Amino acid sequence: MSAPTDATPYVRLYSSWRGVVFAFLTPALLLGVAALAVLADGFSPVADVIIVLGVGMLAIGLLDFPLYTTLAPSGITRRTLLRAHSIPWTSIAALNRARGGRRKRRAGPLVAAIGRRRYLLVDQVESPDEYEAIRKLCDSDAIPVPLVAIEPAPGTPPTWLYHRKRADQV
Repeated sequence: MSAPTDATPYVRLYSSWRGVVFAFLTPALLLGVAALAVLADGFSPVADVIIVLGVGMLAIGLLDFPLYTTLAPSGITRRTLLRAHSIPWTSIAALNRARGGRRKRRAGPLVAAIGRRRYLLVDQVESPDEYEAIRKLCDSDAIPVPLVAIEPAPGTPPTWLYHRKRADQV
């Protein structure tokens, strides 16, 4: 999939800094604990399990945790640290939401439903303006995908707010 240009309408959603940091901090801590266990007692079944968990979580963070997602007329591109995962609109059944907060009834982040699989697009809820841009994109004749996700709460900040300085901030 080619990169969007100024002539093609697209929506870019960003994951939160908290999600990105924890996606890589957790495996680093697990591997650190495993290294301490190996230094203290040598290789043992417990250290081996911690190593496998740390390497597995690191692989998931590098290959599957989206840093940002671009929704364009040509399809969806989930950008992770080591790859760009392109999903054509023809393979997507619908755009839904993942589960939100358990105690507070709130919307969860957007997911793309492909058969029985659900691909997380970003780890936070988009703003109402971003939702409206996605709705307009999905309502176009070229994209046959329904947006069945509920609207985000009014006042939800945009996903890019945590990645760039706003014009009114110094």
